[in-house]
Amino acid sequence: MPELLQQFNWQQTAVGAMGSWPLSLRITVSTIMAARFPMLLLWGPRFIQIYNDAFRQCLGDNGKHPAALGAGAADTWSKIWPVLEPRFKEILAGQNALFQEDALFPLTRDGEVSQVYWTFSCSAVRDENGLVQGILVVCYDSTEKIRNMAAEVRSREQQQKLLTLVDNSVDLMSILELDGTNSYINEAGRNILGIDADADVRTIPIADFHTPEQLVFVEAEIIPSVMGKGRWAGQFAVRNAKTGEIIPLFNNCHRITDTVTGQPIGIGAVMRDMRPELNARKILEEKVAERTQELQRANEELEKINKDLASFAYVSSHDLQEPLRKINTFVSRIENESIENLTGNQRDLFERIKRSAYRMHTLINDLLSFSRTSSAERIFKPVDLQEMVTELAAGLQERIPSEELVFESDMLPVINAIPYQMHQLFDNLFSNAIKFRKPGVALALRVGYRKVSGKHLITVEDNGIGFEPQYNERIFEVFQRLHGRYEYDGTGIGLAICKKILENHSGSIYAEGQKGIGAKFMITLPER
Repeated sequence: MPELLQQFNWQQTAVGAMGSWPLSLRITVSTIMAARFPMLLLWGPRFIQIYNDAFRQCLGDNGKHPAALGAGAADTWSKIWPVLEPRFKEILAGQNALFQEDALFPLTRDGEVSQVYWTFSCSAVRDENGLVQGILVVCYDSTEKIRNMAAEVRSREQQQKLLTLVDNSVDLMSILELDGTNSYINEAGRNILGIDADADVRTIPIADFHTPEQLVFVEAEIIPSVMGKGRWAGQFAVRNAKTGEIIPLFNNCHRITDTVTGQPIGIGAVMRDMRPELNARKILEEKVAERTQELQRANEELEKINKDLASFAYVSSHDLQEPLRKINTFVSRIENESIENLTGNQRDLFERIKRSAYRMHTLINDLLSFSRTSSAERIFKPVDLQEMVTELAAGLQERIPSEELVFESDMLPVINAIPYQMHQLFDNLFSNAIKFRKPGVALALRVGYRKVSGKHLITVEDNGIGFEPQYNERIFEVFQRLHGRYEYDGTGIGLAICKKILENHSGSIYAEGQKGIGAKFMITLPER
């Protein structure tokens, strides 16, 4: 600034050329230029500005400097001049000096307007005759101080919020000093430990909150772990000082470290009361145990009912065989000896009796098969499904002309199964396909195979009359028929037997049907 001061054309300003400056102005300017503190001199009634390097830095580059040098203060500080002018005129009039701390003045610095806080002192500068000729402004930028204060205020606000959160937490929160005393325990912690609200926790030994065994554990395990590793977490217990109740807690301890020195200064702990959780767990375990017993009893009852039903079906079927054999014997005798003596109406009635007897015979045999499927001993052996299906397919030619059958099969695996039940499964499905084939159309019967998610998936697909998709599940129920008994023979038990066989093998069977297009049965069996 001294060089710039010498180069400046002062003759064009109100103060005139430097050679004509009064001694008081020269001394003041010399003092300003030598100072390291920001100083501004306002000289004469127009308040011509002269300032040092420290003040120039406050103005910033490409801001009010260099235009402010030698200019009137009213031009430089036009926005705030209405506030400053009356105060400056008072100083020129010899009245009190001005001191302002942390005043906000918007200032253009480096091409941008900044919100700058200033602390400044304004005092009169007198000439050789003791008359006030100018004002010396000594100032400094206090923006950083204000920002630090604001940050501190925000920090205190955050601390207050955190303290409010901690005070109102339902968990026990505490700070343990390195000398083994608690310096803080929140309200929830005081309630758990039995400490009065006005009691000084620093005077209560931590031994009061633990059994002797727990105190040894705290001193030998928890504190060394926190100090060494920085944290410890686990379940332990405290004792209520008033009631003596031992209270289970889950404890999270952390080492508190001085941010400056890095040295530990305490231990912070957050502890959750586990009584509600343990009570809820106990109730749940009791309910699970109770429900398990109920299910076990229900399973035992269901198993007994199934055995009773199977036994009933087996015995009933055998008991029905005897009168049915007699009926068939009488039917045969009438057919061989007296059929010609019957009238037309009598013959019709006789044929109905004959058909009913045959249906009864078929129904009894199906009931016996279903009963054996439910109650027979389950002995698993290796079963070559390819060999079995090939043998069954060859037998189909005895039931349907070869020109009316197109049979295909993928290579099927060898599985562990109950042999006769596997035989019955595929025999029932093939018989079903023959029974419900389309008149005048060759039966296309295909057996497919692939592995899916570690399970055997076998499909049996035909091009028969099919069925509506809404019956996909109903067809596996006992005695369920989708057609009249005079339309198609059968008792409605065959597919129910298939389902029972798959249940015996921990497998499943599903069906997909399309009326007029065909049916597809999907069998899943686990790998054994």
